Amino acid sequence: MARRQIYAAYAGDKYVMDGTALELALALDIAVSSVRKLATPSYQEQKRGLQIVKLGRAEIGDRK
Repeated sequence: MARRQIYAAYAGDKYVMDGTALELALALDIAVSSVRKLATPSYQEQKRGLQIVKLGRAEIGDRK
């Protein structure tokens, strides 16, 4: 099984969604690299706009 990082997206204090970087990128219409960049500590210090938080890793799918 593949392990993927799970992220949560917030707009201010409002929860938007959680999922993998690809799932968030598709739903929010941003690049996967932007999801990863917004999850870095330097972007966590900003309190405006979209915030992405790393939640942990999860097993995704079944590799054969």
